[in-house]
Amino acid sequence: MKRKRGSLTILTLVMLTFSLLLIYFVNDYYARQNFDYQNLIYYYQQQNVKLKRLINDDH
Repeated sequence: MKRKRGSLTILTLVMLTFSLLLIYFVNDYYARQNFDYQNLIYYYQQQNVKLKRLINDDH
């Protein structure tokens, strides 16, 4: 019985480790995506400001 309990504990630890790694990598992926989207938003905001300046200079 003790041997079974020990293997169950190891299995539980392996599953927890795998779950934590999965959560970490998924979180990292979405954090990178979010960072890229924030950069795109900033870039387009700056382009918008430049275009508005150009339009205002023309009139």
